[in-house]
Amino acid sequence: MPTTKKALVVALFLILIPQILFGCKARSSGNETGGRKTVRCALETRTITDMAGRTVRIPRNIESFGFPYVGTTLDFVALGVGHQIALTPVALTRDVSLTSLLAQWGYSDIPKALGAFVGDAVNSESVLKAKPQVVFIDRRNTKGIQQVTELGIPVIAVRFLGPRDGFSECVDNVIWLGNIFGETAAQKATGFKSFVDKTLGTLYSRTAGIPASKRPSVLLISYRGGIYQGVSTRIFEEAVTAAGGRSLMDGQISHPINKEDIFVWNPDIIMLGTENQANFDRFKNDDALKHLKALRNGKIYPFRNYLSSTMERILQAVYMATLFHPDRFSKTYLTDQVISFHNTMYGVALSDEALKKYFAGY
Repeated sequence: MPTTKKALVVALFLILIPQILFGCKARSSGNETGGRKTVRCALETRTITDMAGRTVRIPRNIESFGFPYVGTTLDFVALGVGHQIALTPVALTRDVSLTSLLAQWGYSDIPKALGAFVGDAVNSESVLKAKPQVVFIDRRNTKGIQQVTELGIPVIAVRFLGPRDGFSECVDNVIWLGNIFGETAAQKATGFKSFVDKTLGTLYSRTAGIPASKRPSVLLISYRGGIYQGVSTRIFEEAVTAAGGRSLMDGQISHPINKEDIFVWNPDIIMLGTENQANFDRFKNDDALKHLKALRNGKIYPFRNYLSSTMERILQAVYMATLFHPDRFSKTYLTDQVISFHNTMYGVALSDEALKKYFAGY
């Protein structure tokens, strides 16, 4: 072989060695002018500070991960990383409506992923079998964080939303997660922020001139298993205010209540979260409650429980606005917002049938 060809072969071999040994992949870099391709190794890492203040070394490009809470499933899908889920909460398979939705959207592989979490408890065997590159765990679950870390798998401690968190905290969390995944996820997170800002801006601008006397008093009640609970979360309170109402439990914490408590509040509107239509009707037709102002005026409404997505809670505000002030917010506005949200975040064009199923939760 001529000397020039030998030199060319050697040079080519030297270039390929790192990719052969370390599984490098060519990826587009959104940060580079002209969308040039850069070679990134699967083993390339970076160091981050998680939401617990811990320093964690993680893959630069996360290609598989796990998480313990059903309520974040659609959030990961919305960020465009659903197909990278390798480890899930056990309860996910029991959420029939969510698993059906995931299948429709092309994510039937998510419910089939290994279940390794029951609440905050961790099944170490399942974690080792799935071998995710990282696991996201709430920063308050110190035991779970330590358990997974001891298995040799990086844990990213996150601040999942609590009852005292509002829309700004929700947006901040999504932006933070988007930056952890980078590239497309970061762009999707920015899109979510824009959607929330625009939606809240519209709601507040249309309700700003409504005097206090015209703002209906609102009570959110959870009625499950025959037990009543007054529910108060910061996001709900912010949503009620944006929609032009007054939350009767603003500033309180959720707590068990009885029928006498409901009469003391005597709300203009009751938002009722319950298991099924039969329970809703049972509450609505209870003779002991029929003299409540809300029931006399037919102002009791089902409240969709967004267990499967924290990000979709912005749509709760839109829904309530159409109930509180139908002269300012039409049902068409709600439909348009739901369609826009799904298109923006999930890349899904909802069919008429899908819309009917979606609104069945209300």
